[in-house]
Formats: sequence, structure tokens, C-alpha cells
Amino acid sequence: MTKRKPRKPIYGIKPALWEAQCSSDAHATLGEIQVGGTETMLFSTRDLIEPPGGIVHDDGPKRVAYSAKTPYEGGFLLFYRYYDVNASIQETPPQPTAGPDRDDGQDGSPPRTADDPRGAQDAPGERRGGLAGHEVNQMPAGVGGPCPLQAGPDAGGTAQAEQEPVPQTIAIVRPWKRFAAVGCSHGPYIDPIARKSVIDFVRSYAPHRFHHLGDFTDLSALMGNGAGQGDPLAPDIDEGLAFLEELKAFKDLEMVIHEGNHEARLRRLAQSRNEVIAECSRLLLIQIEQKALALKAPLIEYKGIWSGSRLGNALLTHGSIFNEAACRDMAEMYCKDGVGVVISAHTHAPGMAMGRRDDNPLGVNVGTLTRRACMDYANNRRKTFSWGQAICFGEYCDDLLIPTLYVQPLALIEADQPWRIPA
Repeated sequence: MTKRKPRKPIYGIKPALWEAQCSSDAHATLGEIQVGGTETMLFSTRDLIEPPGGIVHDDGPKRVAYSAKTPYEGGFLLFYRYYDVNASIQETPPQPTAGPDRDDGQDGSPPRTADDPRGAQDAPGERRGGLAGHEVNQMPAGVGGPCPLQAGPDAGGTAQAEQEPVPQTIAIVRPWKRFAAVGCSHGPYIDPIARKSVIDFVRSYAPHRFHHLGDFTDLSALMGNGAGQGDPLAPDIDEGLAFLEELKAFKDLEMVIHEGNHEARLRRLAQSRNEVIAECSRLLLIQIEQKALALKAPLIEYKGIWSGSRLGNALLTHGSIFNEAACRDMAEMYCKDGVGVVISAHTHAPGMAMGRRDDNPLGVNVGTLTRRACMDYANNRRKTFSWGQAICFGEYCDDLLIPTLYVQPLALIEADQPWRIPA
């Protein structure tokens, strides 16, 4: 097997690595280093180590951690790091040097003879590694993860005499960010302890994206096509928007505001034939839109099953299903076209459930931030017993979202205790 330098950059990496042609079973040997294992090698002070690329360490115990391989033109590229055993994760710069002294006064390994069981003499201008017989050790805990290489039998690997510098560290990672989502705070009905707990969590967790999934106001006076029976509208709007403004005050938080079915009353009644109701609804709607503009937060209009915003492979929406299997049914209905997770509110009942499909869609409900007995119009429903305070948070990248759901126990709610979200 021969080693040669790549002819062009791969994945934005300069061609300073070495290419190795591998056999059909995806295993190859580079000098004395065999690809395909899950171990690292630990060498003593007296060892002369020559990994691919001619990097040699002879000034103390070193751990050579091979961390990745990337397919390239029928072979693969090796990405590896060097660690000082006595310095934990401290990286040790590679030090190039020559091979073992030969009897003929030249650098490199001695020429092979016809009696050498490993084969014929080295090709001119090439040299072999010298790692046979070294002990192989499992990577200690806390050092960079499993290694895809292990020591193996000598296979006569070769390297060019003229070496190029090898990058010391190459990391291929996903750009993970944090998110958090709540819903159904219902203006003046929000539980003060839940409100403070969410604000404290946002301060400490510092999510990059925060979603309020709708019903940040209650607008009970607009029920029944604006019948006017309910709590005053001005404090309702003010309390709902003040909560959003207080959340936005932390760091450079990117906020997305979803309208829920309660805010949708304003858009519907703004077209009322009753001019008093229509004008009042338009003014309140303008107030919400201006606040969203001041917070630089997109305002997602509630359109039932057609509303929502994407984050990774998740769809965040207020929700439109309110039966006992809402999490499961939301997953089965909303998870399509690349959506694997749907996060909603609406039912006030926090939970997570998998859809009944082979692609395992996941539905998450963030519950409410109110207390179960705070809204009179829901006190005659058995479903109200399933209400709970919760928040969904986690990490996301361009094509994936990993949700975690925290639900505040009822005993702590009734004891007026703050949320106990794990750090």
C-alpha cells in the first residue's frame, strides 16, 4: 500500500493530510497502524513513533488519538491529535525527525533482505514505520472519545520522504445552539412563581432562541363574539406583553412570538359588524404588533393547522388538537416534509408522545404557566385536572432538535415553590 498526498482540498481542509488506499473490507495498514479499531496506543520514552505523515515523538510518553476518517477517492483521510499523557488534554505539537539509524549511515529503516518474512526491500525514497510489538491500551475516560485505529501487524506501509506539516487538530462538529419554549401564560392569570422561574431559567440557561407558543393574553371579555363579560382588557394586554418584554431583556435573545387561539379573537373580531367591538379589537391588535416590532420578534399569526415556525427538524406552533392523545396526534399530523418533532401548547396538559409511524415522530406539549383553578370557564371540565406547568428546552442545529420537557410537580405548585430545573 502506498501513501500519497491528496491532490485537492476536501471539506475545506488544506491538502496537508495523507491519503491511504484501503481494501474492500474497509481496513488498511499504515506502517504499523491498522485502521478499523477503537483503541489508542501508549508509548514509552524510548519509543520512536512514526504515524502517517512522518510525525515522531521521542521526548516522553505520548498518546496518539486518531479521531476521524473521511472517505476520499476510494480511500480515506485520517484526522488525528497528539496528547501529552502527563498533561491531560494538553495538545503536544508534533516534532518531525528522521527514522532509526541504519548501518549504512543513512536515515530510515534498514533495507529488507530476501530472508525478511515481511517481503522485499523498500522502494527507493520510501521508509517503513517501526511500531511493531507496542502495547495497545484503551483510551482513558475523558480523552476525546473512541479512537478508530489500533496497533496491528507490520504491512509495509510507506510514506514520502518529503513531509508537509500536518494540522495538529481538526474538529468536525455541528453548530449546536440552545432553545426554550413556553406557552399559555394567559396575561394576568400567569402564576407569579412560574413567571419568575421561567425568567430565572432564561437568565441562567441563556438560550439563543426563545418561543412563546401563544395565548400570552387571555381576552376573556371577547369570548362569545365580544360579549364583554370577563376581566378588563387593558390590564390583560399589558400583563401579557410585559412578560414577553421581561424575557427579551436577557442577553441577545432571539424571540419568536406565536399567536394562540385567544389572540386570534382580535383578528376575527376586527372584522365584526359591531363597530365598537371591531375598533377595540383593531387597537389591541396594533398594540401587540407594535410590541413585537419593538422586541424585534416575529409575530406568527394563528392559522390553526397551517401556523408555526421551523427550528432544526422541529415545528413550533400553538396547536390545534385538544383531545386526550393530543401529543401523539399532533406528531402524526404535523410531522412531515422533514419535520420530526412538533412542539405545541393549547391543551395546557404537558407531555411527550411518539406517533404511530415507522419514522418515530415526536409530539411535545409545554403545558401552561397558570394554575388549574385560575380560569372560571374551565372549572367544570375534567380535562382541567391534567393541566400542568412546564417548559421545553434543549439544543438544535440546522437539521436536528433535541427537546427536554420539565414539568413542575403539583405538590411544589401548591406549596408555592420555585421550579427545580436541573442545571
